[in-house]
Amino acid sequence: MAPDATQVLAIRGNRLPRNFIPILEDMVAKHEAGTLEPDPRSPYAAPPKPAETELSRIRDDLRTQIDRIGYQHTGDEKYLAGIQKIDRFLKNWMMADDGTFYTNQKSEPPRLPRGMSAYEYWALQSDRERRQYGTPPVDHAVYTDRHGEVISAY
Repeated sequence: MAPDATQVLAIRGNRLPRNFIPILEDMVAKHEAGTLEPDPRSPYAAPPKPAETELSRIRDDLRTQIDRIGYQHTGDEKYLAGIQKIDRFLKNWMMADDGTFYTNQKSEPPRLPRGMSAYEYWALQSDRERRQYGTPPVDHAVYTDRHGEVISAY
């Protein structure tokens, strides 16, 4: 059952409480006992495995840099390479012509085929595979708080 009770609402077509209250009571009892299993037919049956994408690799590189003090203190080239990847992404994708930074990028590309989820798109093995569906659009709104955070990070 999803936190928003999506699975519970899936049985709403039966409006007779005598029919669905026992089902709900059974689900609550199983949840309390720790034996509640997801419905395998539900789209929420199992949480999706995180996809490894270029952005997640950049994020992980950044975390490594923060955790280990970084290039500035160690001079280690692997930290410099991570910094350069982040810089390249921000300049190529998230910077406006006037030098301001955009806040986010949508998760779905414009030509995502019907039946393919954003999760499946980002799970593709390479940037080349993803590009055949287009590039997810960048939200061109500039929010001063986020813009300031990016500036201060530089």
